[in-house]
Amino acid sequence: MNGATSIAVNALLSVRDLSVALTSTGAVLSPAVSFSLGTGESLALVGNSGSGKTLCVSAILGLLDRRSFRVSGQALLDGRELLTLREREMRAIRGGLIALIPQNPMTAFDPGVRIGAQITETVRAHRPQSAAAARAAADTALAALGLPREVTRAYPHTLSGGMLQRIAIAIALILEPRLVIADEATTALDVINSRIVLDELLRLKARGTALLLITHNAREAEYCGCKIVHMGGDAGEA
Repeated sequence: MNGATSIAVNALLSVRDLSVALTSTGAVLSPAVSFSLGTGESLALVGNSGSGKTLCVSAILGLLDRRSFRVSGQALLDGRELLTLREREMRAIRGGLIALIPQNPMTAFDPGVRIGAQITETVRAHRPQSAAAARAAADTALAALGLPREVTRAYPHTLSGGMLQRIAIAIALILEPRLVIADEATTALDVINSRIVLDELLRLKARGTALLLITHNAREAEYCGCKIVHMGGDAGEA
């Protein structure tokens, strides 16, 4: 969706003229984009590889090296500017208020630690509860996604990409973030597993979670009922 559309004042996430450039040369890697996303809504950043979709999201999440990249514009979460927060403040937001479902789920897990221990550690980092309570919450969330309890004893490299994506979604189910960002979450999956992941994202949306989908596939965006912002070329706005 392109065109002059105003940014909602009461949006959960409001992004205005957000761009990313190289500090060294000034070359623009992610052109200016504006959009807003409310509670329970879904929006997709759609574009080809190299269009700046992931860089845009990385800037919002504070994941870019500020010495190497220059980020301009605004990114407000419930009216709070994210781009100026310190790393410690952003860590409290990532995972707690905003959950990221990455393109390569293997990078989201420590290969030397069993899945169950990683889920428990992540949950307890954002919620003050006992290890037993965190394990019980993990079992419930995994069961809701059709995953057996045995996966908690597995190491990441022994599980398929589809299972790891569903585990990442299970963590989001437990933490109940305000916003879930899915960055090309189905790219490495077959058709069946892709549909499973998309359906689980829609379940989160039905619970009132806002969904920001990063994809090159407009059909996926339409399946999730997303407003669409096209990245690359002219500045996108929605």
